[in-house]
Amino acid sequence: MFEGVYNDMASVYDDTYTNPEYKAEDEMLFSFLRKKLHGSVLDIGSGTGLLLENIDIPPENYVGVDTAEKLVAVSEEKFPKHMFFNLDFDQCEMNGKFDSIVCLYGAFSYLNPDSYDKIISSLNEGGYALVMMYAPNYSPHYYTDDMTEQVHNNIDYEKVNALFPHSILWQNKYVVASNQPIDLEDIKGEDI
Repeated sequence: MFEGVYNDMASVYDDTYTNPEYKAEDEMLFSFLRKKLHGSVLDIGSGTGLLLENIDIPPENYVGVDTAEKLVAVSEEKFPKHMFFNLDFDQCEMNGKFDSIVCLYGAFSYLNPDSYDKIISSLNEGGYALVMMYAPNYSPHYYTDDMTEQVHNNIDYEKVNALFPHSILWQNKYVVASNQPIDLEDIKGEDI
C-alpha cells in the first residue's frame, strides 16, 4: 500500500518538502547527525537520498534500502556512485554489520516490529542507531485516514523502548529513538 504512494510521488517527492519549515527541520536533524554518524552507514527507507544530500558519506561507506522502486531510481540517478537496494528491510538477510544505522522521517513506522531487533543486531560493537517514527498525532499530509490508522497501529512502542531506550518527541511530529543518549540541545526536542 505505502510503496504505491511513494512510487506515485517519486518524480515530485523532493519538491513536496521544500518549504522553510521542512528545510529548518532538515538543518536541525542533519546538524545533529553529522556529529553522530561514523564509519559504515545503513540508511533504511533511504527514499530519494536525503541523507546523502545533507551529509557527505563516501560511497564505500553507504548502503541505502527502500521498498519504493521509483524512489530508489531517483537516488541512483542523484548519487550514482552510492549503493541503493530496492528491498524490504523486513525481508532482507543482513550479511554484514554497520557502524551507524538510521531510519529517518517516519520510515521506521512502516517496519514490522519483528524487524526492530535486526537493526540493533546489525550494528558493530559501539555502533549508533537512530530511528524516527510518526508521533501518535501526526501523519504525512497526503495520507488517508485509513493509512494513518494503519501506520500508527503498526508501531510497537514497548519494543521500541526496550531496544532504543533513549527517545524524544521532536517537532511534535516524530518520536526519535536511539540506542545511545540523545542530546536535547543538539536536536531541540523534548524528552519523553
